[in-house]
Amino acid sequence: MESSLQHGCLPSTRQHILSDIVNWAAESSGDQNVLWLHGLAGSGKSTICVTITSFFRDLGRLGSYIFFNRDHAERSHPSKVIRTLAYKLGMFDPRLGAAISTAIDGYPSIKDATLSVQFTKLIIEPLALLPDLQTGGPILIAFDALDECGDPEQRRMLLKVLGKESSRLPSFIRVLLISRPVQDITVAFQDQQHILSRDLEVSSDVGSGDIVAYIGHHLRDIQRKKLPRQPDWPGDGVIQNLGQRSCGLFIWASTVVKFIDSFDPDKRLAIILQGETSPRAQLALDKLYVASLETVNAWDDDDFIEHFRSMLEVVLVLQNPLAISTLDQLLGLPEGQQSGRTVSMLACVIADEPLLHLLHPSFADFLFSRERCGREIWYFDAAACHLHVAKICLDRLTNGGLKSNICDLTLSIPWTGEQIEPIPDDVSYACIFWIHHVCLINSDSLVGPLETFLTTHLLQWFEAMSILRRSRDTIILLDRLKGWIMINCADKHNLVQLVSDAWRFSQAYGEGMELHPLLVYFSALPFAPTVSIIYQLFHDPQICPTVAGGWQQLWSRLLLFLKKHTDSVHSVGFSPDGTRLISGSADGTIRACDTVNGAERLLPLEGHQGTVFSAVFSPDGARITSGSADKTLRIWDLSGTEAVPPLRGHESSVNSVTFSPDGTRIASGSADKTVRIWDAVSGTEAVLPLRGHESSVNSVKFSPDGTHVASGSTDKTVRIWEVVSGTETVPPLRGHEDSVNSIAFSPDGTRIASGSADKTVRIWEVVSGTEAVPPLRGHGGGINSVAFSPDGTRIASGSLDKTVRIWDAVSGTEAVPALRGHETVVNSVEFSPDSAHVVSGAKGGAVCLWDIVPTEATLAPVTEHEGAVHIVAFSPDGTRLVSAGKDLVLHIWDTASSAEVTPPLRGHESFISSITFSPDGTRVASASLDQTVRVWDAMSGAPALPPLRGHSSAVRKVAFSPDGTRIVTGSDDLTLQIWDARSAEKLSLLRGHTDQIYSVAFSADGSRVASGSADNTVRIWDAESGAELLPPLQGHTDTISAVAFSPDGTWIASGSHDHSIQLWDAVSGAEALPPLHGHEDSIVSVAFSPDSTHIVSRSVRRNLIWHTSTGDPCVRSGARDKESHPLHGIDTIALDPHGWLVDFGTNQTISKLPAMLDPYCSAVFDKSISIGTKGGHVVLLHFPPALLSSRATRPVETQSKT
Repeated sequence: MESSLQHGCLPSTRQHILSDIVNWAAESSGDQNVLWLHGLAGSGKSTICVTITSFFRDLGRLGSYIFFNRDHAERSHPSKVIRTLAYKLGMFDPRLGAAISTAIDGYPSIKDATLSVQFTKLIIEPLALLPDLQTGGPILIAFDALDECGDPEQRRMLLKVLGKESSRLPSFIRVLLISRPVQDITVAFQDQQHILSRDLEVSSDVGSGDIVAYIGHHLRDIQRKKLPRQPDWPGDGVIQNLGQRSCGLFIWASTVVKFIDSFDPDKRLAIILQGETSPRAQLALDKLYVASLETVNAWDDDDFIEHFRSMLEVVLVLQNPLAISTLDQLLGLPEGQQSGRTVSMLACVIADEPLLHLLHPSFADFLFSRERCGREIWYFDAAACHLHVAKICLDRLTNGGLKSNICDLTLSIPWTGEQIEPIPDDVSYACIFWIHHVCLINSDSLVGPLETFLTTHLLQWFEAMSILRRSRDTIILLDRLKGWIMINCADKHNLVQLVSDAWRFSQAYGEGMELHPLLVYFSALPFAPTVSIIYQLFHDPQICPTVAGGWQQLWSRLLLFLKKHTDSVHSVGFSPDGTRLISGSADGTIRACDTVNGAERLLPLEGHQGTVFSAVFSPDGARITSGSADKTLRIWDLSGTEAVPPLRGHESSVNSVTFSPDGTRIASGSADKTVRIWDAVSGTEAVLPLRGHESSVNSVKFSPDGTHVASGSTDKTVRIWEVVSGTETVPPLRGHEDSVNSIAFSPDGTRIASGSADKTVRIWEVVSGTEAVPPLRGHGGGINSVAFSPDGTRIASGSLDKTVRIWDAVSGTEAVPALRGHETVVNSVEFSPDSAHVVSGAKGGAVCLWDIVPTEATLAPVTEHEGAVHIVAFSPDGTRLVSAGKDLVLHIWDTASSAEVTPPLRGHESFISSITFSPDGTRVASASLDQTVRVWDAMSGAPALPPLRGHSSAVRKVAFSPDGTRIVTGSDDLTLQIWDARSAEKLSLLRGHTDQIYSVAFSADGSRVASGSADNTVRIWDAESGAELLPPLQGHTDTISAVAFSPDGTWIASGSHDHSIQLWDAVSGAEALPPLHGHEDSIVSVAFSPDSTHIVSRSVRRNLIWHTSTGDPCVRSGARDKESHPLHGIDTIALDPHGWLVDFGTNQTISKLPAMLDPYCSAVFDKSISIGTKGGHVVLLHFPPALLSSRATRPVETQSKT
């Protein structure tokens, strides 16, 4: 709704209240910078607001005018108010706009921050930068119909900002708040000293006189237009009579004027005058609405009644106003039965410009009351209306409203939302609001349509919501729907499970679906649990990528995976109300995210000059304290402002901080071996430093009663201190065999849990200092963090082994299976206030939220290796895959099922540097830094040969000859060795390189060997004699990381750390082409096409194809499925640094890895890619031909991701 469509007060009316408001605004030195004007519905509040804002607009001092309308539920949502205010203030003054724009540039995701943070960063701080704005006098900010801004729960935080934080505005800013006196607004404003409250009484004589003037003005206007021969019509007595009937309600006067302004004003006036004068305002309004409806002479027409009810059932509960044409589309009306005719018959209560809406919300209240409206055909039940709209929405979406790739997108173009035709308005409304309407129904009557919609169009709805920029909303909506289903149709087990699956799906993959709508199908769905209903219903391996064996069978306990930080996370925790996660990082920032959808709720807190090792909320949730490697503590309010200057005193890194239970003190532990206690208000030290530890203090915690502080140290002890005196209450708790990295008090204060680098958790009795239970063992690495659950029943621990474990606090046994999902070391863990969830932070920058409520229906993805997987390789026929990890183990997998086909291959004693299959696929060779090469039977996993020993240093590379009879190895000892692959006999020792050898390859006929070295040369050897066939091939300026012979034997390609590829004549050794430049980092591999006409070069950031004849990059030419295609037979699937999966031969983007996977290496065979991750996973993805020829992945030449 545009403000230009609203009307102000008539001249000479409402003078008293208008004068009071202007005088209040002009008194800029007054303490009450906010005026709350409140009154009954229809008392003329908005008209007064329009008049006041027009006055200030004419003066050039209207900063912002925002009015709300319950018919515009989305636009009037409280979450948008501060951003809208910032926009309007920015338009008011360009200097202010520039300051606000700078604030947004500094925090691009500020739309997801709390309203308090938005108010500080977008309003308070920019205004503070421009004191000159007061030169022209007070600036008015007006909010009208605040009671129509969301519901009480939705606007709770907005009222807190407007009610309390508005006192922080500069004195020249005056805020006018207008609303009905509803309870939540009254409570928020009534006790605020800076808010002046003013009641707009409807019974005052001044108000009644103004209404008489209003009615007289408009009736005289009607007389001039329609009754020119009756100059005295209607007469002063009639006008006074109408004024009395209004009972002080301007909405009554406004409605009656619209009612009388008809073809026959006399007749309409008589209808009004025939009614009795009402003693109460509401009754007067009811009589007027009855009279207005009765003038519609169609209540004996069943067709009209049916359309009237069908239309009103929608209009009364719309969450956003719609155009009449959109309403007709939702209602499915045929041509010639548009709603416009019905709306025109109800013009005194319903308007259609610019969009369909009730002229006043009191008309809806009237129709929702059987007692007030009096006739059954006029009465509407709100729940029945929502049922009607829910059915319409589901029907619209189910029958043609949604389809896959609804906007004909391609995954190969980054998603911006600007290059498409918008989704039709009726479909958009149905997508956004169908769950809202469903959840206001108190029956299971929608189960059938709901099941039909969800089982056929659920993924298409996710796609549409991504297009509408509402992917994160689906998490909250589905959580709400899940709750509704559990109440109304809990016996519909399949429906319950499907909605639960959908909710988990949105949580797990919502962030990815935000990046591109088509990732719903090509990234999220392939990684959904294979036994989930959502996967079973929608995954089609003929058109979607498939994870061999499935990524997981059931949903894991991992609810949210967040990666907001750019470096390791060292500290995590919850806000006291459990709605936000806090994290501190090596990137120097503290962040807070929503626990439901992961959106950032605070601005990143920036100020520390080093790693943030610890960050916690105060007990009241109003402040955050943090400790850093910069030797300081900081105390922040939730706007991101530091409450006091940095707390200085420690002489080294501050490793841990914690608030006392009453929030008045802060304890800190430091690498300077001390514990310090600070006053949380002033920032001064409250007691002398607590000294006693002999090494770094890694963790501090207050006891639940606040009288003691416990500390854990690298000196292997836990100490307990009396806060006031600073003395130790018991001798140091000794038992750990290595550094104590973390401690936690039990909620009752009787026990302390400690986690140590010795891989154990210990539980101590506080009074006696003895261990309560034997050490808790199970982690495979040192423990960095421990936490007690608020209910005292469990302990969480996070470890170097990348897992989080949950222990029974009484027995010391594991309460749930280890939580696996981090790809790197877990640094910090904490329980939610309700003890149902655990948050963990890890070295890679990830924060995970886990559900730890005991259940059998969870299963984490299987971790194949105990450390990062750093090499994967396919067998020549692509049916098997071998992986090697930092755990020194090899695994061989079936590529169809992802089942392990042999037992783990163990034997190497150091890092495995190279693996390869024999040409016939029956054997696997592995090279290691332990100076050996091992050959394994690929069918049984048993050693096929004794270890090949002969190198005196690390073996870097291994390769089989084309016939599989020989093996060549390259080593840090500067030699190559050729071995008999059947007997393990050493056949040749090849010397010549002057530095480590990083790459080796046989020629296609097996007669030659090429090697590349850190000496920057490529050398060519006779595979039989071991003699060098050519002088060293020189041209690269750094290590040769890859070499390959062309299949026809005429060329040798080499790739180097100098980012270039060189092509050599295999006979003469001459450079066949100038160096090929195009990569931005070290070359990982080079390979030829089967016909030797092209070279494929891969680096971490780019993958390129070159013509061997010219050295020109190959022009990408779209999908290729014919053997005659020049690139046929080249493996061109690749993984880019950002996790996108591409076919760089055709410039197509075909998928993306979920954020929780941190890839380390990859290998490709035809249209499959295997990925090894830092967390020990081996993921094998197959891409069907239909996907590569789909419009959804069609290539666009200028938009390559690799």
